[in-house]
Amino acid sequence: MREVYRIRNYVKNGGKTSQKLEIINNFVLTKFKNARIKKLPVHDIDLKRWAKVCAKQSNFEFKASNYWISRFKRENRIKSRKVTKFVTYTNLKNSAKIIESSDNFVKKIYNYVSLEEIDIEIRIRNCIIKMHSLIYNQLQSPLFYRMLRYAWFKPGYCNENPEFDNVRDICFKFSEIDCNIDNCIN
Repeated sequence: MREVYRIRNYVKNGGKTSQKLEIINNFVLTKFKNARIKKLPVHDIDLKRWAKVCAKQSNFEFKASNYWISRFKRENRIKSRKVTKFVTYTNLKNSAKIIESSDNFVKKIYNYVSLEEIDIEIRIRNCIIKMHSLIYNQLQSPLFYRMLRYAWFKPGYCNENPEFDNVRDICFKFSEIDCNIDNCIN
């Protein structure tokens, strides 16, 4: 009798928890391998996001904890690498740093679009113009007012040194992977 109850529970819940975890692991591993074939960087936050998307599609409550990430990486022999130092010339001019920074930003967006397989050809001129227009509009937000004031302080045009959160701190908080929009699958 217990066996019948247990089997009914499996059918009602869509299978065993271990089977659902195996589906999630296979899905995340496939996404990881596809990203690495494309030579795209993959971070722990990407693994968590993919796991949550798969769990949501399977109607399975899944947290994607740090322990799950470390176990998943260990089982699949995935190593994390961290860039600890960027070597630059000491006599670089500010314009070169700005160009490098914008190139890194565009590269991050390109990697994100590629990882999430969003149907946008980001290298087309119109898409680049739209992206720069969106960035400009974002920087007009009151959140960035103090940062723009700092741009006047640094060359000496004003005396007040404002403290501010930079663009990375405001726009790229990757520690929060849950979407704030209701019924969003990302």
